[in-house]
Amino acid sequence: MKFALRGTCVLLALLLCCRNGKACPSRCSCSGTGVYCAGTSQTSVPSGIPSSTTKLWLSSNKLQSLPRGVFDKLTSLTKLGLDNNQLQSLSNGVFDKLTSLTYLNLNTNQLQSLPNGVFDKLTQLTKLSLSQNQLQSLPNGVFDQLTQLTNLELDSNQIKFLPMGIFDKLTKLTELQLYSNQLKSVPDGVFDRLTSLQTIYLSSNPWDCTCPGVDYLSRWSQKKTSDSAKCSGSGKPVRSIICPTTTTTTTTTTMPTTTTLPTTTKMSM
Repeated sequence: MKFALRGTCVLLALLLCCRNGKACPSRCSCSGTGVYCAGTSQTSVPSGIPSSTTKLWLSSNKLQSLPRGVFDKLTSLTKLGLDNNQLQSLSNGVFDKLTSLTYLNLNTNQLQSLPNGVFDKLTQLTKLSLSQNQLQSLPNGVFDQLTQLTNLELDSNQIKFLPMGIFDKLTKLTELQLYSNQLKSVPDGVFDRLTSLQTIYLSSNPWDCTCPGVDYLSRWSQKKTSDSAKCSGSGKPVRSIICPTTTTTTTTTTMPTTTTLPTTTKMSM
């Protein structure tokens, strides 16, 4: 009887050990379906993350890369924190299996570019942070599948231009952060499809306020934002610039009518 009881206790101890130890990655803590590995000096995504994980925090580590497939088994993930690492690039398809993800934080890394289609499978995403990286440009259509997005942070990069139509599919976006980049101008109509937008930050960019190039941004800013975007050089608020209206004058020229009389030919007899 004592032997059986002792065996049961050992078995329970082993089960608890496996549950509390092996089910949670090394140097991480786990609570419910959340795995917290922030600030644990991880140089790679730890192994042994339960497939049932819904929240994974890998913030403030030393991650330099994310191999393709590293998150493929985490199909229940809804929140992923990768901020404050040393990521220099993203692998094609690295997020493709995370179709339930609603929150992705990539801020404060060293990303210089984004692969085409890197976010295409994240159709449930509501918040995406890419601030404080080294992005100089954005691929055409990189946000087109993020139709549920409400918050997009692109501030504190080195973005020099915005592709035409880059925000056209983001009709639910309520907040857009573009401050502290290298933007001098934006394409006409680039913000027109943001019908749910409530807040936009455009300050700390070297805006070129010469007309007619600044006309769209100035007019749009007057209606949609109180952000303190200022002209490079003069420091004037962009919204205060009024470009002269160009009118086209059509001049009609009347040509004189010339009548040609028939020539009479005399016949010699």
